Amino acid sequence: MPFIETLSLTLGAAIAKQIIKSWLGDGVGSSLSGELMDLLKAKTESTLAQREAARRIEKIGEQVADKLRPVFDAESLKLPASEIAVVAQEMALTLAKTTIDARLVLDYRFDAERLTRQLVNSRPNVVQTFSAAEVALYQRLLREVCKEIVEIASELSSFERQFSETTLQSQDQVLALIEKIYSRPTEEAAFFEEFYCKTIINQLDRMELFGVVRMDAATKRQSLSIAYVAIDVEQPSKGDSQLLLFDGTPDEGVAGADYSKGARIGPQSGPIDHLLASSRKIIVRGQAGSGKSTLLQWLAVRSASRDFPAQLARWNKMVPFFIRLRERVNKDFPSPEEFPGLVAPTIAGQMPHGWVHTQLTNGRAVVLIDGVDELPSTQRGAMLERLQQLVGTYPHARYIVTSRPAALKAELWPEWQEWIKKENFVETSLQPMSPAHIDNFIDQWHEAFTKTISDEEEIKALKQLPGNLKRQLRQRPSLRRLADNPLLCAMICALHRERHENLPAERIDLYEGCVEMLLSRRDEGRKIDVKSDYPELSDAQKLVLAQSFAYWLMKNGYSDVELGEADRHFSGKRAEMNLSDQVTGEGVRRWFVERASLLREPVAQRIDFTHRTFQEFLAAQAAIKENDIGVLVDHSRDDQWRETIILAAGEARPKEREKLLKGLLAKADKLKTERFRKQLYLLAVACLETCVELAPEVRQLVLDKAVPLFPPQDEDDVKLMAAAGDPAITLLAYNPEHSGAEAARCVKTLAMIGSNAAMKAIAEYAADYVDRWQARNEIGKSWRQFDHKKYAQEVLTRNKELIVERLSSWEGFEYLSHVNSLTIRKSQLTDLGPIQYLTNLKFLNLVDWDQLFDLSSLSRAQDLEQLWLQECKGISDLSPLALLKSLSYLFLYGCRNILDLKPLTMIEKLTTLKIAELTTVDLTPISTLQNLTTLKIENVPINDTRVLEGLTKLKRLSLHGTGISRLDFLSGLTELTEVDIKGEQVDDLRILSTLPKLAKMGADDLQFITHLTRLKEIDIGRSKIENLEQLTVFVALERLFIHGTGATDLSPLVGLANLTFLDASITKISNINPLKNLAKLKALNISFTNVTDLSPLANLKSLEKLDISSTPVRDLSPVKGIKGLKIIR
Repeated sequence: MPFIETLSLTLGAAIAKQIIKSWLGDGVGSSLSGELMDLLKAKTESTLAQREAARRIEKIGEQVADKLRPVFDAESLKLPASEIAVVAQEMALTLAKTTIDARLVLDYRFDAERLTRQLVNSRPNVVQTFSAAEVALYQRLLREVCKEIVEIASELSSFERQFSETTLQSQDQVLALIEKIYSRPTEEAAFFEEFYCKTIINQLDRMELFGVVRMDAATKRQSLSIAYVAIDVEQPSKGDSQLLLFDGTPDEGVAGADYSKGARIGPQSGPIDHLLASSRKIIVRGQAGSGKSTLLQWLAVRSASRDFPAQLARWNKMVPFFIRLRERVNKDFPSPEEFPGLVAPTIAGQMPHGWVHTQLTNGRAVVLIDGVDELPSTQRGAMLERLQQLVGTYPHARYIVTSRPAALKAELWPEWQEWIKKENFVETSLQPMSPAHIDNFIDQWHEAFTKTISDEEEIKALKQLPGNLKRQLRQRPSLRRLADNPLLCAMICALHRERHENLPAERIDLYEGCVEMLLSRRDEGRKIDVKSDYPELSDAQKLVLAQSFAYWLMKNGYSDVELGEADRHFSGKRAEMNLSDQVTGEGVRRWFVERASLLREPVAQRIDFTHRTFQEFLAAQAAIKENDIGVLVDHSRDDQWRETIILAAGEARPKEREKLLKGLLAKADKLKTERFRKQLYLLAVACLETCVELAPEVRQLVLDKAVPLFPPQDEDDVKLMAAAGDPAITLLAYNPEHSGAEAARCVKTLAMIGSNAAMKAIAEYAADYVDRWQARNEIGKSWRQFDHKKYAQEVLTRNKELIVERLSSWEGFEYLSHVNSLTIRKSQLTDLGPIQYLTNLKFLNLVDWDQLFDLSSLSRAQDLEQLWLQECKGISDLSPLALLKSLSYLFLYGCRNILDLKPLTMIEKLTTLKIAELTTVDLTPISTLQNLTTLKIENVPINDTRVLEGLTKLKRLSLHGTGISRLDFLSGLTELTEVDIKGEQVDDLRILSTLPKLAKMGADDLQFITHLTRLKEIDIGRSKIENLEQLTVFVALERLFIHGTGATDLSPLVGLANLTFLDASITKISNINPLKNLAKLKALNISFTNVTDLSPLANLKSLEKLDISSTPVRDLSPVKGIKGLKIIR
């Protein structure tokens, strides 16, 4: 039985006993710590009856346990199993030793708080030895226990009024009543949950792709599950996640400081599943049309369908609640009781009392909140307050919130940022679709469209379109960049078909073409008399009505309105447009919904635009038509108007455009608050994207005002500044004063601009990236934004180390013969053939490459010295490696189909072997690798340590998660200089004293190694160690790794005068004053810490390398006087 289940059953049984005791009287037994049978001896005569009663009580205990299990599930994320067990046992003991009878419960008037105090007072000293987390768990269990006892007592008391006391004292009667009480809500809740989930699937498992006419119901039910193309999200870094998947430390290098050979590969993108597995609270940001709402819809359907993969098994127990904030304009944030009715109003009335609260309390609820940006700014404060209450009351539920970035800017809404930081929300961004995603989306769109037509000739013609469109996107980079957004990609698919494969290149032209297509849509193949069913309107009249409605919504701050309001608005336009009396507001509205699909009825009796982008575009057209430049400027600080203003700049005539931009700058200049000025300067820069024709002096004026905003400070700035196009390139030029992260954002911005001039600017970064690992990563990613051959020749020839992601073609590799280090992540290719071009290749790192099955092509890489295979699940045969005569280093991580290591015995020069996450591999062949000097095994079971005993040349040995319990096998490995056993349950380390050359040690606990005072290097990185006091005995220490620990105080390091290297990254350290006298210190890594002041380092003249990336440090003057110091930022 699983550990958590056992514990919850223990408590459940104890509670069940207490309930039975309270209603059968005190005479049933004075002690509840024995078997359940003890309870029944006073009430039953026969052994058979005792056993039957015990069985029924145990069943009640199991039912109570079902209600308690989520508490343990949630707490198990915070406490070790052993500590939870202690708390549970003490809780059961408290129940056993406390006298709670029916009269006491009645006297307390079923007050759970009073009963809680009674339990506390019964054993007041029990928590004295508990940690804070254990006390919190104990107190929560107390409340849950008392609540359970009181609820059942209340139910039983109502029965007592119906039966005589004698009848109620019958154990059979009491047991039957309790069983009935527990089974009734459980059955009702289970029935409703199943009904609710089916309704969620029915309502949300549909995906209306733009340009695809409405599908029948059956197609809609399949659509989202089948047609959804999962978009990647940024995998946020907490510092250590930016290091190597395996250990983050290049061999023979300075951990955290030497980033050569792909040691850092930077923040990566990937499926949201990775975040779901590790985070309970997530903020997802994305621009218009990036797929935020569809993502939440998809997650809701997956949860309701229980179809998450094994690694997300917990999510298959989740109950989704989907909240569209656009439907809450001028309404309060919904209460939990309202959640089901938001998507399933027809069944909400059948919900058992308290059902939603139960899901939230038990941690089974996933609350999906869509579109913070769609609430007016005046409502967001109240929404935040309600959300704070919800999360605070139900901390074990899961929460995913989406928004456009502009609504969540920290400088504009600091209260939001402070709260999500306090609550440990993980922030991520939806990433642009990769070329592979775009190709997949195009295929899915055309497949969906095929289902709406029946003409064989048309179907045949349609089959040619996906390939033609993909080819056109490859030939037109500017159009391809537009297609990286799901909405725009769908528009491109639709226009490509509608306009016989002729496509616009600009975003505004794309919107205009799509609106025109919708308003002039013909009822192809449908025998519908449109004139008799709908008002007869010209395309121009339809456009005016659509623009008017969009602008009216925008000016009133509406996302949607009631049907009657929409009808009245359209009716009001009739006189202005001189329309006939036959044209009714209802008829216009019905045409826009039923024929054009420009509007929709998302919930009963409410109307909105099918996508907010159409509302913003049409509103922009209306504003320009009405010469409302002043209105646009007046609303420029309202993020809900931001996209409309940008589009209006594109729709305006040159003089109007100039007036708008100058108006934005003038308003910004008058603002006293810097962050508000920045907001409007950035908005003016963003407008340059749509300004095809603009006086050069006005464009330059905008850029001059924007100079202080460069380099980009976050991903939102990157997108805004890229929109300025080529004029912004000079502001993004290489600057050695930029930090690594700033340089990377500049490169990304240049790649999004995508012009030849932008590529030449990237080439300058490529020429100098030695310690700028972030920029190096971005340079490799940017390859796919340009012509492959040209980029390889002009940019990639400037460096010898290359990291590329999502490689879809080997084109350009023929120019890279100089490259000596290559990392390829998530490639869609199936072979390594072109590796032959890389005649100088020494290091090759292949990451997350599922389509690679054969390593034979590597035989040409005769100079290859290091090979890393990480998450290459298609690889099973290592025999081709025997041909690599120079291979000395092999790293295998997560390649789960590798079962046989025998081919490694044929690699003559192999001296370093690292393997991890190969749970079924046979380690026996390792015993024959007599030349190994370095061996690391992580999360691979070692069933027999004799495989290691003969490796007498080993100098470095690292074992993590192998299951070993003794170190006897080390006795003959006398050449060992370094041993790392972090994560192993080994208490007796005395044998380490017999290793004459041991100088380096990796451990989780310092207390077991304090006798090894001659150590020169200690690694306690990523351990739970908080207090460094025990380090004071290691006076010979030269290198120390404390990264990722709970350390906050460096005072114990004051006496370590021989220290030359310290890695204190990813800690909460803020004060480095204790380091001021460590005169021999050469390398210091304090990245991802709270350090702000570098003045304690001013006199450390030996310091050669300092990593302060991702710290609040702003003033570098204290270390400017240290000659030759390399600073990594």
